[in-house]
Amino acid sequence: MDRPAYRLLNSQIDELKEQLSAKIIERDNLNFIVSRNLNAKYMTTIGVYEYRVYERYCAIMRILRKIAIIRGQLNRHEAVVIPLVERMLDKEFADSNSRLTEFRKELMAAEEISHADFLSDEDNRRCKALYAEIVGRLHPDLNPATSDEEQELFDSAVDAYEEGSRVKLEEIAEHLSSMDDSAQPPETYEQLRLIKDKLTRKLDAVSDEIDSISDNYPCNQQELLLDEKKVAAKTDELKDITRRYDIIYANADKQLRELLGDSPDDPTTVS
Repeated sequence: MDRPAYRLLNSQIDELKEQLSAKIIERDNLNFIVSRNLNAKYMTTIGVYEYRVYERYCAIMRILRKIAIIRGQLNRHEAVVIPLVERMLDKEFADSNSRLTEFRKELMAAEEISHADFLSDEDNRRCKALYAEIVGRLHPDLNPATSDEEQELFDSAVDAYEEGSRVKLEEIAEHLSSMDDSAQPPETYEQLRLIKDKLTRKLDAVSDEIDSISDNYPCNQQELLLDEKKVAAKTDELKDITRRYDIIYANADKQLRELLGDSPDDPTTVS
């Protein structure tokens, strides 16, 4: 075996592991911390107005469809049974209603996050350091021979990091320190080459993931959220759309009432 080449390959693998570990931590920080906080900020500053726009839009589409159904029934001299029309509309707009429900849940979750206690700078640094230590010891891409117990510990560490739980991360790190860290290095040069190739591919893949996260929502909204004037302009635009939708809905509601005989409340049946 060429010992200098063997040592060089081992050194390259150690360097790749260090780079991959840093990239994994960067990716997870973007996924679990940055994205969550940016989404909460976006939803509570802009998303709430987007919800109102979409809610008004759905209301307009529903009432216009209601007018079309009733007008068609009246033109065919059919009795208009309002509860049946409403049930028909519920089915037609089920997807929109589901989206509105999910939108409301997202807004509530964002509101909870925005009012949650944030980690202090010290706790944040400590969590990152602990997570980096755990990733180096337990991440399956860095340590393919991890045991089932180690995999469970790593999964718990990911959850703890996502939750921002310094206590849980410290408990996992302390447990790790008591575990046997002896690892047998590969015996052949070919094994080392395969490990290097695998680490290189994984490093490229994680780098691509980071680019994708950064280029997509909510990370791609960071520049907007940091600019108060742009946020104000965006919310004003959405408020203006909402006002225009309110006018459209009011006009449609007037048409519907005239169609139904200008009753203050929808009658059950119209002949």
